[in-house]
Amino acid sequence: MFPPRTTLPQRLKQFFSAVTQSFRCRKVRRKHIRSEPIVYQLEAYCPRQERDDTDRGGRYESLSELCARVGYQLPIQVVKLIARDVLRELQILHEESGVAHGDLNTNNIFLSPRDMRSLVSQLSADIQESFTPSDKLSIDDVLLDFNSMLTSTSSTVFKLYNVELDALGLSGLSDNRSLRPPEVILGAPHGTSADLWSLGCILYELLTGESLFDPYFQTHDLGLSPDESHLIQIIELLGELPQDVLSAGEYSERWFNQDGTLRIETTLYPVSLETILRSQVEEDDFEDAYNFFNNLLQLNPEERAKPYETVNHVWFMN
Repeated sequence: MFPPRTTLPQRLKQFFSAVTQSFRCRKVRRKHIRSEPIVYQLEAYCPRQERDDTDRGGRYESLSELCARVGYQLPIQVVKLIARDVLRELQILHEESGVAHGDLNTNNIFLSPRDMRSLVSQLSADIQESFTPSDKLSIDDVLLDFNSMLTSTSSTVFKLYNVELDALGLSGLSDNRSLRPPEVILGAPHGTSADLWSLGCILYELLTGESLFDPYFQTHDLGLSPDESHLIQIIELLGELPQDVLSAGEYSERWFNQDGTLRIETTLYPVSLETILRSQVEEDDFEDAYNFFNNLLQLNPEERAKPYETVNHVWFMN
């Protein structure tokens, strides 16, 4: 018998009990975001090919490093800006090369040192505690006006590091298991839509401070593989996998019967994406946020939104 699991259903109770505090924290963070219009000229980025192969970010800093400084739950305006910028980058990559990035994660999303200083200054309650002396704002640094940037065609703040295609063998197997879409887990054919799933998982984590899926949850205690645990969590959150996806999966018969039911003996604890998002997003932003995430996290890769369909989503304009 599969004992009570806490990845999503039981954690949901914690979400509701902590939602008030979460909103308070979010409002405190917003106090450090200036809302008045600011003329902001982004720092010029070096071409990707000029980056040192031994140092993937070169002189740029990663989104992961930003989170390490200011916390792993970011204000919603910042999450929207990250979403829009990465979608812009993916649109260019997908349309020019026709292949998936394949390793989308916070370590492969970069920003310039000046943008890093500006963001940290706005997202930290105490600059003196957040910076080393060399990190402090200089006279050339300015604060970012997120609302203005989201409603304009300004240059991107967050840039995507393009992994060499041969490095992944076009497998689309992200180093971070929690970001892998179901078709990748099942060994089914996959393409650019896999990046959209990964982006949805990344943005959810940045918005809430919680991973959407944890493939290693109770694997040792229950004798599950990470893939089995991951698939169970996906089904609990988003429902049964489409038969087309299962039929195309090289490994599907390991875990699924011909009728699409799980071979693994377990008790499922369903919880909807709508429910967990409602506990994390303020009411006036919920409908657009749910529509955005739902478009990215479709179980059928053919039904996921394309970057060009999502880059100007109404959620960014709210």
